Amino acid sequence: MQLIAVFLLFFGLGFWLIPLIRDYAVRKKFVDIPDHRKVHKTLIPALGGVAIYICFVLSFVYCWEQINSSNIWILFAGSAIVITGIIDDIKPQKAILKLSIQILSAIAVVCLGDYRLYSMSGTFGIYELNYWLSILISIFILITLVNAQNLIDGINGLASSLGILFFAFFAYTYFHSGNTLFLVISLSFIGSLLAFLRYNLIKPTIFLGDTGSTLIGFVSAVFLIDFLNFPDAAKRELGIINPYGILLSLFSIPLFDTFRVACLRLLKQKSPFSPDKTHIHHLFLRLDFQHYHITGILILANMIIVTIALIFQQQLGDTLIISFLLGLFVFGFFILEFFIAKKFKMRYDEQLTLEKFRNFIADYWYLFFSIIVFVLPFQRWATSIPILVYTFFWLFSFDNRKVNLRDMSKFYILVPSSLFFVSIFYYFIVELNIHKVLDNVLRYLPFLLFPLFLFLKKEYFSLKKWHSILAFFLIGILTFSFILFGIVLIKYVSGFRSDIFIQNESIISNIPTIYYSLLLCFAAMVTMYLRKSSIKILQVPTISFLILTFLTAIMILIHSKVGFIALTLILSFGGLIQWFQNKRIQPSIIVLVLALSYTFIFIYKSEKIDFGYLQSSSIEVTKRITQWQHALTMIEQNPVLGYGSQYLNLLNTTASDLLNCHNQYLESWIEFGFVGLLGLIMSFSLSLYQAFRSQDYFYMGYIFLIAYYSLFESLFTNQTGIIFFSVFNSLFLLKTRLRIKTINKQH
Repeated sequence: MQLIAVFLLFFGLGFWLIPLIRDYAVRKKFVDIPDHRKVHKTLIPALGGVAIYICFVLSFVYCWEQINSSNIWILFAGSAIVITGIIDDIKPQKAILKLSIQILSAIAVVCLGDYRLYSMSGTFGIYELNYWLSILISIFILITLVNAQNLIDGINGLASSLGILFFAFFAYTYFHSGNTLFLVISLSFIGSLLAFLRYNLIKPTIFLGDTGSTLIGFVSAVFLIDFLNFPDAAKRELGIINPYGILLSLFSIPLFDTFRVACLRLLKQKSPFSPDKTHIHHLFLRLDFQHYHITGILILANMIIVTIALIFQQQLGDTLIISFLLGLFVFGFFILEFFIAKKFKMRYDEQLTLEKFRNFIADYWYLFFSIIVFVLPFQRWATSIPILVYTFFWLFSFDNRKVNLRDMSKFYILVPSSLFFVSIFYYFIVELNIHKVLDNVLRYLPFLLFPLFLFLKKEYFSLKKWHSILAFFLIGILTFSFILFGIVLIKYVSGFRSDIFIQNESIISNIPTIYYSLLLCFAAMVTMYLRKSSIKILQVPTISFLILTFLTAIMILIHSKVGFIALTLILSFGGLIQWFQNKRIQPSIIVLVLALSYTFIFIYKSEKIDFGYLQSSSIEVTKRITQWQHALTMIEQNPVLGYGSQYLNLLNTTASDLLNCHNQYLESWIEFGFVGLLGLIMSFSLSLYQAFRSQDYFYMGYIFLIAYYSLFESLFTNQTGIIFFSVFNSLFLLKTRLRIKTINKQH
């Protein structure tokens, strides 16, 4: 009952204070003036956060006996941020001034109040953090959440409703942990923000302003850090097993929206802090939603995300929750952009018909390919949902009246499907094994799926679509690589160096190292290729140099010798081709020199450095050579028909290791006989023939890359390899066929 009384006290206080502050601001003309990037059209005061701050201060007064020298810094730092916000709401200040105050406030709380992240409790293999690193991470969390919450405050009720959601979670945790001060602070925010919604959500007469949004972001960030420092047993008692995934889901709307907007601004060569109207609420406004509709939709979406994360946290874990959220938001923003484009395409004809909807989906098929390639590096199954979504929309927009099977001009797209048909033919005709037929249909279906989609739909291909798909692939690789690099850096600085070079990629995913090295090599090719695209940021030599350097560093980090050799060749040939075209030293050549210099130092100075992964790497090489030898012996005994469904058992019985061939050529030959090897070579050869005919050096490099990696890994036993080859090879074939037509017309 006492807690209810406290909540009602702050609700009533906020309900009484807000009209007084509003009327005072109007009299003094402290109002928010509309401009080109704001959504309101009238003069409205933006000091609603002052009422929230007063309730925040009174919560300390209410719990005065429990205040100590540590948490008093929350009050002081929060007050500094609020004062800055009030000044900015009355007369806008420079961003650098506001950021400086935020940094000083964060330093005060982290260093003087000692509210910093001490440990990651074994998440990603990280336990106690280095002192200075924990300070930097804590300051980064505070600054990020303050600004994310400030940026999301663009429509009525959104920032305050998110604040209610955040502090409801913290009120629950502090009620059970017994921290009365933080519980009362949480109730003060909930009560005052609920009162504020009365004057802001439907017919707004006052705004929250920077005063309120930054205070919400700051205090919730402090509580987030404090909660992460809870003992593991206390977290489990609250029903939270994976705190990082849960908290990311709680703050998902402001964080992912800020990340997306910053990326878009950088791609346009603008400052990530430059104001515009590209936030998620602006997208909804362009679809003619009302403010309270948007707020309701986003709060409901956030609650659903948190609920899913809580229900499935034990099955998913932190990594998969983060991967799920990332993919979900990429898909969600695609859908929003999709409907916005549809709306403006129809502005002269507002009647929406099923035929128009189907045609529009057919025009934007490449967006779904972009989603698929973006999530490729994250998890083996990460592409499954985007593929299903794309399949659904493909079926929805399919028009059999436009299909002419007598038109043979695009049958070349079905070339990759030879791999699919070899396996089906073998198990259905030779072995009569229906179970294996079904198993291989599910395994190899993408080899038929993507080429068939493009063939039957007669998709129109343009360089803009092609560049969009490649750019999203590159963003996906860089996003994953930045996460990986950050985790490894934290481990290294915090002293967890014994396994720093062993299976780094397995920290956040389950895709084998060699597949990552393949994706990194192709990402390097994409970076060089997109230098001549319409994407301005990738045309800058410095950006290209930085991306190639970073990809090379990640290749070294995952210690893939096969990948490092391939990357060296890519940088060499790519740099030479670009030099002959432009007569200038290319970034790829500089990166190559740096990489080779590193290799030289590594070879001659390795005795001074304790790199324990070398021994394990040598063991893996020995295992592969052993598997190749046993596979060749089995092939000699039965070179024509192969061993079918028994090949893996026989191979491992002979080699005494549970491994596949680690060679796609041997894998196809030993499983399906000589016909399997022939199908694989035919698929590569016909694709390479198309690349040579169209003089597409990028496609040639891609096929050589696949052929090279097939020597060291059974690429098509893993979903990542199957999706990677079938998607990109189908698109390459579609692109080069159109290019062949252009060349023929010119001659």
